[in-house]
Amino acid sequence: MSTYVQQLKEEYEKRLRVSERTLHGEKERRRQLGFHCKQLEAQLRKIQRDNESMGKQLKLMKKCASCSHLDQRSKSYNALNELLRGSVAALEPDVIASVGRSDELKAIKNANSNLQQCVDKLQSMLLEKGREALAAEKYYNNAISEREEQISRLQKE
Repeated sequence: MSTYVQQLKEEYEKRLRVSERTLHGEKERRRQLGFHCKQLEAQLRKIQRDNESMGKQLKLMKKCASCSHLDQRSKSYNALNELLRGSVAALEPDVIASVGRSDELKAIKNANSNLQQCVDKLQSMLLEKGREALAAEKYYNNAISEREEQISRLQKE
């Protein structure tokens, strides 16, 4: 009878050691997942800061590309050219603004369109990076909760 009890005790101790090793491994894995989670949170904060920065830059680009601003620059540029050539028409920029203005306007609209496409592409890339970061964070959170459940089950045994 005592050998049977001895065998049970040894088996129990063996299972206990295995459970302790497993628990230690799970704790280490949880620590690593926590570290990865912190890294992802830092990346997410960085991406959010970059997003805010790009939003401000976009605002500035839109403001800079406004029609009235470009129209005034075009008039001033043409007036300065005429003044340098010694023309009296420089005193009235509206008169000479129509000269070559349609070509400049086309070029400006094309550049503005290209800038808008670039900004749209950057915004979509930023959104994609944000989605990837959130998906990774969700994955790690799920993995951590699964490991915690396994640890609690092992502790109950």
